Amino acid sequence: MQRSNSSYDRPKPAWTTARSILWDLFQWGTEFFYPSHCAFCRAPLSEPENSDGDFCGTCRRGLCQHSGPACAKCGAPVGPHVDPAAGCNYCVRESFAFDRVIRLGLYSDTLRRACLRAKYARQEPLLAGLAKLAVQLRRSEFRDEPVDIVIPIPHYWLQRVIRPHNPAETLAGVLVNILNARKNSHILLKTRWTRPQRSLPAVERRKNVRRAFQVANAEDIKNQTVLLVDDIMTTGATAHEAARVLRRAGAKKIVVAVIARAVRAS
Repeated sequence: MQRSNSSYDRPKPAWTTARSILWDLFQWGTEFFYPSHCAFCRAPLSEPENSDGDFCGTCRRGLCQHSGPACAKCGAPVGPHVDPAAGCNYCVRESFAFDRVIRLGLYSDTLRRACLRAKYARQEPLLAGLAKLAVQLRRSEFRDEPVDIVIPIPHYWLQRVIRPHNPAETLAGVLVNILNARKNSHILLKTRWTRPQRSLPAVERRKNVRRAFQVANAEDIKNQTVLLVDDIMTTGATAHEAARVLRRAGAKKIVVAVIARAVRAS
């Protein structure tokens, strides 16, 4: 049998592999900060679109489709003649440990598909684009709530082993740079495994996450305004429990920032 002379049969030199890895990192970094393609549909961006953000015009319109007036207390949609600060029909009987919610839009249609895709690895450019779009659309709300520290909703350590990617972590990293705040992913810890909230009825969600979080160093958040970050909020049970322990540890004010607010049909 003749020995093949193909280069595919020979091991690549170490420097070639290293160069390939460095090139991949360079391309990822360039795409993260200066995207040339839509972060959602991957279509090439025109010059006006590139200067306007991370999404093509079609995707941007879809992502902003349900970004109308929102309840400040829970992020649910409200009518144009309703005071957003007064609460709404979704949360009138609810008591939350956080002070307000800022969200991009509703968990529906294009934004829902984007959030689902962003839960998988290697979707950092998409998450970065969504975070930047949220700040663009909710600029006045973020301006009215200047924050000292940004904290992502953490995963339990075993969950991090199984699925290292945490969308809240990436979102928090982007928001830190935009809002000129500081990020700390080690203050808030998740101390036990919990069942996926999406699998539970609303009445059981608070019970599921009860005493699932703790604060590692209360001095870091004492008298601070905290921006608590997650990708999706449905009933607010997870954010409430995390905010409860942050509040007990001395946080002055807690604002929740999410990409999408899921509203269940009544």
